[in-house]
Amino acid sequence: MDGNEGDELTRDHFFRGKLTLLQPRRGYRFSLDAPMLAGFLPSLPEVEALEVGTGCGIISLMGLALGRFRHVQAIEVQPRLCAMAARNAELNGYSGRMRVVCRDFLELGDHLEKQELVFSNPPYFPVGRGRLSRMTEVRDARFETRMPADRFLEVLAFVLSSRGRACLIFPARREEELLALAAGRGLFPGRLRRVHSFAHDKPGRFLVQLERRRENPELMPPLVVFRSPGEYTPEMEALLSGRDHDPQDSRTG
Repeated sequence: MDGNEGDELTRDHFFRGKLTLLQPRRGYRFSLDAPMLAGFLPSLPEVEALEVGTGCGIISLMGLALGRFRHVQAIEVQPRLCAMAARNAELNGYSGRMRVVCRDFLELGDHLEKQELVFSNPPYFPVGRGRLSRMTEVRDARFETRMPADRFLEVLAFVLSSRGRACLIFPARREEELLALAAGRGLFPGRLRRVHSFAHDKPGRFLVQLERRRENPELMPPLVVFRSPGEYTPEMEALLSGRDHDPQDSRTG
């Protein structure tokens, strides 16, 4: 945190000051999942991408700053977050390359053109698994109250082109379940990467690129977040700084 916007928002700087983000002081605030997913995106510099559930716009803005795509259509169903994403796009000089759409992806799917690149940090938890937040904004961002995984994957399969790629991040404990749901809709992992807090921990997240081709997926080296308590690994530092880092060189010591 590097400043404030009255009582409701904070103004935070990322990518070594290349990006400035307004976020709710109270409400849904993004986590380390954002730079992880942004860094996982393929480089398709001529493509218009689609983000589902943009929140304050952080992943779309990171993707633009990294040159992963040329334009992005960022969908968000919650009006306050939608307005914030549009403000953040303008604040960072990307309003001409980032179009924020305040709609429900599950209802909008029929009206979208086929997409070459879709990415999302969707709600993680099924309803009934975990304690629901009393704040609607947080609850709908973290729990499948408005976008169940099966419906999300169904619409995702509908909008993805024959050569399209969809990049997602989910809890590791749901990997088998979600890959099975995706396969049932004709989507299969092309790349998969598991995320560990420390090198010897069990994975806590997984990153996956879903495609229509059913081939042996590329299993990437694990992404390790911390080399010691409070100290990020070189790769995580690179992701937070907006620098490229070769996953094959994921040294943690």
